[in-house]
Amino acid sequence: MLDCQTPRGRKFIDEQHKTQCILESLGYYFIIMSTDSAFADAIIAKREGELLKMAGICEIKTRLMAKDTPLTVKYLKDNGGYLVTYEKLANGVEASSMLSVPFFLIVRLVHENLILIWKISDENGVFEFDFEKRITKTRETCNGGQIKRLNAYLPVEKSTIIRVSEG
Repeated sequence: MLDCQTPRGRKFIDEQHKTQCILESLGYYFIIMSTDSAFADAIIAKREGELLKMAGICEIKTRLMAKDTPLTVKYLKDNGGYLVTYEKLANGVEASSMLSVPFFLIVRLVHENLILIWKISDENGVFEFDFEKRITKTRETCNGGQIKRLNAYLPVEKSTIIRVSEG
């Protein structure tokens, strides 16, 4: 069973869908992947006349806390950026190259009602900006555990920040 299929994992997926709904209310379109083990969480589409055209692929995260501290933009800036498993970025960039669309990482910071969007790669699968990478010990999955792996630290300054209403 995948971690996202556990009761705790399903809560994270529900939050991902809430983030998608917020962005859809702002005019974005998302197509959810057909399996939980896909290379990304969703396809981003845009309307062109009567048709929807693929505009990107994305990984979507919703975050409340960093350990026992509320996750905020200030926290991210003070701690080297948003930590994400490098493998997730590498997989998304590879897929973006194959599909000829950009890859995005979308993170909703619940405590601040903000969505941060990083354009990780262009449509050729080329990284858009430099970021720090290092092997660190982090939580293995939403269900716990610890693992040492290569992580990326994305600078907040490279993201687009969208303020969302509290409703």
